[in-house]
Amino acid sequence: MEAAAPKQVAGGFDYLDAGRQLIQCRLVLKYSYVFAFYLATDPRSTDLVTKRFEHTQGLLEKTTDLLSELLEDPSRHGRSRVLEVAQLAKHELSHLREGCDASLMAETPLKREVLPAPKERPTKKVPQNQKLGNPPPKKVKK
Repeated sequence: MEAAAPKQVAGGFDYLDAGRQLIQCRLVLKYSYVFAFYLATDPRSTDLVTKRFEHTQGLLEKTTDLLSELLEDPSRHGRSRVLEVAQLAKHELSHLREGCDASLMAETPLKREVLPAPKERPTKKVPQNQKLGNPPPKKVKK
C-alpha cells in the first residue's frame, strides 16, 4: 500500500515545495551578498538603486529565516502557516531577481577607456627548420 501524497494547499504548495523554496532562497541569498558588494562599489549605480536592492535582500533574508524556523517543526506552527510563508518567500525571491535585473540595466552609460592600437612588432625571419621546433643546424668547421 502506497503512502498518500500530501494535500496541496496555498496555491499548489506542499511541504516538499516549501523545502525546495528554502533551498532556492538560500542559494540566491548566498550570491546576492557578492552582488550587493559590487553594486555598492559600482560608480554607475545610484544610492537609491543600492538601498532598494539591500532592502529587498533584507526582506528575503527575514522571510527565508522564518521559513527555515517553521520547517524545523511544522506541527508546532501549522501547515497553513508554513505554506503561506513559502509562498511569501517565492514572492520576495522574484522581487530580488527583478532588483538584480534593474541594477544590471542601469541607464547610465559605461565609462570605457579607449586603448591605443597595439604597436606592430618587427618580425624576424625564422628559418623553416626552426618553425617546426627543431634546433638550428650546427655549423661544421673545416
